[in-house]
Amino acid sequence: MAYEKKVPLIGLFDSAGARLQEGSENITFARIFYQNARCSGVIPQIAAIMGPSAGGSVYAPALMDFILMTKKTSFMFITGPAAIKAVTGAETSHDELGGSKIHCRKSGVADLEAEDDSDCLEKIKALLAYFPPNCFEKPPRIATADDPKRRCPSLLEIVPAEKKKVYDVRRVIQEIVDDERFLEIKPDYAPNLVIGLARMDGRSIGIIANQSKFLGGSIDINASDKGARFIQILDAFNIPIVTLMDTTAFLPGIDQEHGRAMAYEKKVPLIGLFDSAGARLQEGSENITFARIFYQNARCSGVIPQIAAIMGPSAGGSVYAPALMDFILMTKKTSFMFITGPAAIKAVTGAETSHDELGGSKIHCRKSGVADLEAEDDSDCLEKIKALLAYFPPNCFEKPPRIATADDPKRRCPSLLEIVPAEKKKVYDVRRVIQEIVDDERFLEIKPDYAPNLVIGLARMDGRSIGIIANQSKFLGGSIDINASDKGARFIQILDAFNIPIVTLMDTTAFLPGIDQEHGGIIRHGAKMLYAYSEASVPMITIILRKAYGGGWSAMGPKELGVDLVFAWPTAECASMGPEGAAEVIWAKEIASAPDPGAARQKFIAEYEKNYATPYLAAGLRVIDDIIDPAETRIKIIQALKMLAKKEIPRSPRKHGIMPL
Repeated sequence: MAYEKKVPLIGLFDSAGARLQEGSENITFARIFYQNARCSGVIPQIAAIMGPSAGGSVYAPALMDFILMTKKTSFMFITGPAAIKAVTGAETSHDELGGSKIHCRKSGVADLEAEDDSDCLEKIKALLAYFPPNCFEKPPRIATADDPKRRCPSLLEIVPAEKKKVYDVRRVIQEIVDDERFLEIKPDYAPNLVIGLARMDGRSIGIIANQSKFLGGSIDINASDKGARFIQILDAFNIPIVTLMDTTAFLPGIDQEHGRAMAYEKKVPLIGLFDSAGARLQEGSENITFARIFYQNARCSGVIPQIAAIMGPSAGGSVYAPALMDFILMTKKTSFMFITGPAAIKAVTGAETSHDELGGSKIHCRKSGVADLEAEDDSDCLEKIKALLAYFPPNCFEKPPRIATADDPKRRCPSLLEIVPAEKKKVYDVRRVIQEIVDDERFLEIKPDYAPNLVIGLARMDGRSIGIIANQSKFLGGSIDINASDKGARFIQILDAFNIPIVTLMDTTAFLPGIDQEHGGIIRHGAKMLYAYSEASVPMITIILRKAYGGGWSAMGPKELGVDLVFAWPTAECASMGPEGAAEVIWAKEIASAPDPGAARQKFIAEYEKNYATPYLAAGLRVIDDIIDPAETRIKIIQALKMLAKKEIPRSPRKHGIMPL
């Protein structure tokens, strides 16, 4: 209704999560998240957490623009203290795991902290006052007695001329805005970057400013995420952006602007070969115009495929050109990427490291996730680029090339029953499943050594390019963690941008439990997967191989997020929690009082599996389209791809959505 009426959506959350007794009926909650994604960038969405928000219920606020939490009474987490203790042995409280202090200061999930419910509502009113009701209107202009021609001589006193002296940039902001009123967003998270809302001459503005009091105003990972998301929100709702720059960050660059502009105009892929030690310091101010290169990368994003090959050093500001491209390939031994080199790190922190230990191919392909593929040498790197490009169209306005194949589209795959054990606790290599169902067993895996619990890559079925996303039970039981969420969400966006259908193989125990995961922001990172699926308009097909539990169901391409067809094997289990955990919660008293608790537990687990976790119940709810013979998986997917070949979904009338960065 809020979407149709084009008015802001305010959500008041106080939910302990799903009722486990409802089994498969409770996994349909993902349709709520689809509506959040549909509203993203169209109407302002504000979530107020006024009590518990646990399990899958956290993803509705995570997909909204702002989250407010009340002190003492509110908390948010995917996996609660009891489950974390059962899995990891770590003990924690609700407040220590996901209270307002954690999410406003450590994880960055929440934007504002309120004293109580009343204060929370007042903050919502203050926030909404800066926004238009929807993306088609301008923000309201408020009359002010503050003279637009007022001079601010005190700024010379606030900001020291001596560059090594620090100051509070909030005083600068208050001095220049109307009536000294500034509504700061995320004030206690990444304090080296200050963001917030104010007015100048009655007009709403968003302010982004370096705070020299913290880290000298330099920009780290958290500040980058904080600033980037705020810029997206401001742009979506027509709020001008004012930036106050005072940072020690060193951002050199190289001039490749013309080549990018030409690739964009001709609508052909852009391949960048990088071998640069950064800027020539002798050129001083002349060298800070490098940002125009990054503008061209952003302009090309989603229009033409962009592939970066790091064949030597890429240091300082030069790293941002490849970072803004779709794929990064690095060569072993000869390539490295970093913003700040070993010498500078030693001078500032005292830590010693080498070029390879700091930013070599092994680091970026396994630990940081910056790179997508690792090549043996320059020649192998170029071959990998050719292989990658073969799956893509030249631009977003064309379809990927279809290649003739001798692999029969009606080929059955009986060996799948041997590859995937019926016993759900046994692990297997999902790559064998993928190779069995795709054309000629050819699968180009992306980021194979980063977040290995989620497998992503490119293949063909009946000659058509497809992107595959699959849980890998060999690692973390196929559960989804922060890194896997980022890996999957970005890949979905690339596939959708270039008209490549998405095939998802689901077998997950849900999101990875853990204090570090909750404090690291698994709520906002996990929401990226939900958002990416909801926004995608290409053909999407999901196969449930075995487990489809809780939030994992929502993150791995369920029907409710706009997926076209969902098929399940008879071995599938669909529920808001695994049978073992659910039985212990629902029948805790009966198990404890039984003469043989172990036998009682097994009895109730079997009862839950039979009555609540069956795929037939989910099919009855129409969130599964068909329960198929595993041997016919390839046939069913190819039939679906053929049926959906001309699928078209009109885009929402908005500037852009706002992914939970």
